[in-house]
Amino acid sequence: MMNLRIPVDRQISGLPLYVQIAEALLEQIESGKFAPGDRLPTERALSERLSVNRMTVRNALHVLEMQGLIIRRQGAGTYAIQWDGKNNAGLQVASGVYFLKLTANVFRQTRKMLLMR
Repeated sequence: MMNLRIPVDRQISGLPLYVQIAEALLEQIESGKFAPGDRLPTERALSERLSVNRMTVRNALHVLEMQGLIIRRQGAGTYAIQWDGKNNAGLQVASGVYFLKLTANVFRQTRKMLLMR
């Protein structure tokens, strides 16, 4: 596994561990450590590395999935995704609800995303 730096501080009151993990993973996605299409470590690998239970990691990944930053597929893994907010003509689109269609070989999935500017 790549050298992940995810600080987990059990002493911070009011900030659940899953939020800390989600924020740290978000930071790594935004910084380019995980590029669109990169596979993230498994739930098990993250939970072992961070010494937290898998439900904590699962909750963190769920937060990122709901924000449209990752996609999870049972048996295939968790992948970083990114949309630049432009249409096929390269123009910025307005705030709103958009549908993301993912296709790779035989895998096809459609997801709903919310873009807020």
